[in-house]
Amino acid sequence: MRYWVSILLLVIFILLPVIVVIISAFGSGNSLVFPPEKLSVDFFVGLFTKSEWINALINSLKLSLLSIIIAVPLGLAIVLSKKFFLNANLSKLFTFFSSLPLAIPPILLGIGFFIITRLIGIEGTWITLGVINSFIGVPVVIIITGIAMRKFPFEIMEAAATCGAPPKRILFTIILPFLLPSILISSVIIFMLSMEELVIALYVANPSNMPISVKFWSSIKYYISPFVTSAATILILLYFILLFFSRTILNKNINRHD
Repeated sequence: MRYWVSILLLVIFILLPVIVVIISAFGSGNSLVFPPEKLSVDFFVGLFTKSEWINALINSLKLSLLSIIIAVPLGLAIVLSKKFFLNANLSKLFTFFSSLPLAIPPILLGIGFFIITRLIGIEGTWITLGVINSFIGVPVVIIITGIAMRKFPFEIMEAAATCGAPPKRILFTIILPFLLPSILISSVIIFMLSMEELVIALYVANPSNMPISVKFWSSIKYYISPFVTSAATILILLYFILLFFSRTILNKNINRHD
């Protein structure tokens, strides 16, 4: 009994902020009040009439997709190089350096990229933020696809090579299809991390190319905009859809191997 009570309290503690945000999003008026005095969709309607919120969301979507496009091939190249071409010592060295973006505090990365982007003259664009976020996404790809490679059926690859299949065909017909669920899950995680990354974006972004995370921060710094909750609710819904999508892929992958 105590076990289930503890689980219930933990679930409530985790979901309580989400529930508060969602309920607050269905308020009305010019200020944010919890609980709402009147339930309505005024905040959602108003959100889509604010160009700065729409532009911030579009910027975040673009930089998140760019992060996936860059991080996934780089992470896969490192994983496959470690598995097929590098010896144990070089593999460990690759693992160490590729994991550094997760170990270095974001504020240090933000300061470093702030200096570098201004020296080069590429500060403030969503492309710059997408490239920077891709460095954080590479370790995600390495970890997830690296775990999947532990169960890779090397005997199938060896059989294909024995039958005369070239390396390129083995890559696209055996290795990549096997890793496809891990690639998709990695992409979902990179997308979510890029959408919510704030610290580095505060240093690198500018007002004309502000991502949604910085827009959230600026909207509660001095005055809590009521559109914060409606925008957050949309992102929460998007995240739950992506989590359901990734869980479905995982279940299919497990059933396939069973």
